[in-house]
Amino acid sequence: MTGAHPAVDRDLQRASRRLGKPAGRFAVLAIALAAPAAVLIALGDQWVRGVGIALAALAGAPAVVALGLALSSLVAWWRAHGRSFA
Repeated sequence: MTGAHPAVDRDLQRASRRLGKPAGRFAVLAIALAAPAAVLIALGDQWVRGVGIALAALAGAPAVVALGLALSSLVAWWRAHGRSFA
């Protein structure tokens, strides 16, 4: 082994932090849309349930963006610490 702590690539680590912050914000937005949607779907009837389904569909877009940014951040962090993927 070369050492206990491998060299850290500062640029990749900075990129990881840059991707992580908006990922959290998009996740909060998705949760803010999904929580009332779940309540409307569970407790509503007829058209109220339809509004809940529409809100849940709208929550899907920021959730997918948050997931993509979080995974990109994780990959950048992993590579910044010199770890191999295979």
